[in-house]
Amino acid sequence: MRPALAPDPTPADAALIPLAAAGRADVFFFGTLAHAAVLARVLDRPLGPLDRVPAALPGYRRVRAKGASYPVLVPAPGRRVEGFLLKRPGPRDIRRINHFESDEYEALHLPIAGGGRAWAFVGLDALPPTDEPWDLDAWTRAHMPAYLAEVVDYWMADAPG
Repeated sequence: MRPALAPDPTPADAALIPLAAAGRADVFFFGTLAHAAVLARVLDRPLGPLDRVPAALPGYRRVRAKGASYPVLVPAPGRRVEGFLLKRPGPRDIRRINHFESDEYEALHLPIAGGGRAWAFVGLDALPPTDEPWDLDAWTRAHMPAYLAEVVDYWMADAPG
């Protein structure tokens, strides 16, 4: 499913965030990785106070993925998704984020509300959306402990170091 807003044509063809973006580009998180504890676990490092800043992605809405507890983005002109930017992650962070997101999402370089662009992971066609809105606080209460243990720790066991 391609986004309604046209991504930057040069990097958008990549399924992953290119390592050349390390230290130069931000990454937008709208789902489970918008939770600081999940992101810190995936990155395998503590987050500093300036690592994560609130941001919004225009032209989309966030819904639960079919058969999953986590969300996907769907094009929605006139709407926006609140989330967080990881500010200029380094090469190790990029490799670990790509490892975590690579099976069900592709990275696109998209415009962020207020100006600028950031990498965001948009669900592949194999990850169909539902029409059910997804909420980080509700997900945290219902799913986060099991998600950290069963998904993050398992999936990241063989992540690049």
